[in-house]
Amino acid sequence: MSTLRKDKTGAEIEIRLIHPDDEGRLRFFYEGLSDETIRSFYRVTGRREYFIQRSVIIQECNVDLKEHLYMVAIHDDEIVGLETLIRTDMPSEYEISHLISDEYQSRGIGSILMEETLSYVRKYWRRHFTITAETALSNYKAKGFMKKFGFAVKNSERGEISWVYKIS
Repeated sequence: MSTLRKDKTGAEIEIRLIHPDDEGRLRFFYEGLSDETIRSFYRVTGRREYFIQRSVIIQECNVDLKEHLYMVAIHDDEIVGLETLIRTDMPSEYEISHLISDEYQSRGIGSILMEETLSYVRKYWRRHFTITAETALSNYKAKGFMKKFGFAVKNSERGEISWVYKIS
C-alpha cells in the first residue's frame, strides 16, 4: 500500500506503511525533531533518547499490522511524518498520534496521514473499535485538527483533552 499525495506546497509525499527497511530513515527522523516538537507532542522532555534506541526503532519498523499501525510520510527518501495507531489496554481501543518534522509542519501532512490512516483501517481492519487521542487544552491548533476529522471530546481535565472517534 503506497499512495502519492501533494502537500500544501505542491511537493509529492509518499504515504505508506512502515517496513523493516525504514530503520535508518526512522532514526534520522527522530534525531531531527526539535526539543519543542517533542515537548509539544509528548508534553515532556527527554524522550529523544528513548526513540533513537535501536531496539525501539527495530520494533516500530517491524510492527504487527493486526495490532498496531505505523504510517509514514516520505519526501526525498526521508521520513517527514509518522502516524501511529497503537492498541491500548482496553478491548477494541487504539490511541492515535502523529509527529511531523519541524520543517514540514503546517504543510498539510498531518491531515494527509490522518486521512490515509482512517481509510486504511476502514478498508483492512473491518471491525468495530474506538480511536482515542490526547491533546493539551491550550493547543488550539490540535483541537481544530481533531474536530476537522470528526473526533468528539470524551473529557477534559488537568490541562488535557481526551478525544474519541468510533469506527463501525
